[in-house]
Amino acid sequence: MGSTRYLPTQNTLQYSGWEMAKVSDRPNSICVVLDTNIWVYKTSLLRTVLGAALTNALLRVEGSLGLPEVVEEEIVKHTMKVGRGATAEIVNNSNKIAGLIGWVDENWYSVPSEDQFESSARERLLELAYLIERVPFNLKQAKSALWRVMDETPPNGPKNQQYKDSVIWEAVLELSENYVVHFITEDKGFFEGRNPSKGLASNLKADCNIEGRSIFVHYELEAYLKSLRETVPPLDHRHLASEIDRALGEDLTQISADHDFELGEVIDWHISAFLTENAEDLALSFELVHRASVVLPSEGEIPARLVTNGECSYNLREGTISEVRKDSVQLLNLDG
Repeated sequence: MGSTRYLPTQNTLQYSGWEMAKVSDRPNSICVVLDTNIWVYKTSLLRTVLGAALTNALLRVEGSLGLPEVVEEEIVKHTMKVGRGATAEIVNNSNKIAGLIGWVDENWYSVPSEDQFESSARERLLELAYLIERVPFNLKQAKSALWRVMDETPPNGPKNQQYKDSVIWEAVLELSENYVVHFITEDKGFFEGRNPSKGLASNLKADCNIEGRSIFVHYELEAYLKSLRETVPPLDHRHLASEIDRALGEDLTQISADHDFELGEVIDWHISAFLTENAEDLALSFELVHRASVVLPSEGEIPARLVTNGECSYNLREGTISEVRKDSVQLLNLDG
């Protein structure tokens, strides 16, 4: 393990709103472990605005990023996978353009190679080396993870073998010997009945009861950032929702046209703000709800809602929204 920086800790552990008595008051430093999905798909290797909010939070508390070896290799693998998909879209769209206008520009097909995606992922991890605490894969992790798979206990289940996730949990436990660990995941397999609102799975909660361990588990990155209870300047959320809607307007209009539904006005919103390394910029996590409707031949017009989740940057001095990124767009009936 690397050097430990000491911070006071609380007397309770919370698992997505559930509490458990902490058996040791030994002060430890903070170590945050992210699953692969958050590393690659959610934050593009911590390059998004929420990724910046996380690194800024760690710097303020002198914390570190726990990086199990299996996650590190998954980061590289999935960066290459996402890169392949993105470059394939570029090539496909370039072919469409060539077919439409009748000529080709060679620059359209100048895309990164798989080797470049791999090297860029490893270079990014080197850039973050000042924050990273690596956890090498070892025999103890391997054996303990195998028993979890064989016992079909979370994060595994019947006919659902999750060896990699089991190894990650073993690494979290290993880190907890020297750190207060915050494990952030979007994998429901770690939670009771695969339901994050029910808290950590009972067998994993029992692991955390061992004396000296202090582990917090958060479902999604926003939940961890909200748990920090950082003080941000007062904000006009109605105005922010309007500006985010303006920024998304063209995209959502195109989505409604492509999927044949009517898009109405914004009727609800949820916005959370987080500090970044730049005092003038805030990272925003948002959910916008638009009124919508779908016309079916047999039923006529059906009321619906379009729910858009994402993130963006907000400049306090200029009052401007930028770097808007959609994580999900869902068309729901009124019952959800």
